[in-house]
Amino acid sequence: MNPDRPRWWLSATICTAITMPLIAFAGFFAILSPFAYDDCDPGGCPQSDQHITAGLICLAVSLVLLVAAWPAARFHREGVRSTLYLLAPTAALASLAMLASTPAGH
Repeated sequence: MNPDRPRWWLSATICTAITMPLIAFAGFFAILSPFAYDDCDPGGCPQSDQHITAGLICLAVSLVLLVAAWPAARFHREGVRSTLYLLAPTAALASLAMLASTPAGH
C-alpha cells in the first residue's frame, strides 16, 4: 500500500458509485433494444442498428474504464487517475443516451 495515500480507494469507490447505476440503466435499455425492431421493414432498420451498436460499444468501454480505474487508483499518477474517473461515467452516460434515444422502426 502507498503510505502517501492511505485512502487510495476512496476516489475509485465514488467513481464506481456514480458509474454503476448508469451502467445498470443502460443495461436495462440494452435489454429492451430488440423492441426497436418491431416496426421495421424486412430490409432492416439501419438507424436503430447504429444507435444500438454505438450504445453497446460505449457500455463495454465504460466497464473497461471502470475496471481500469481501480488499479490506477493505487499505482498511477494523478493525471491517469483523474482521466479514468471522468471517462468511466461519461462513457456510461453516452451509452445510456444512445440506447434510450433509439428510434423505433427507422
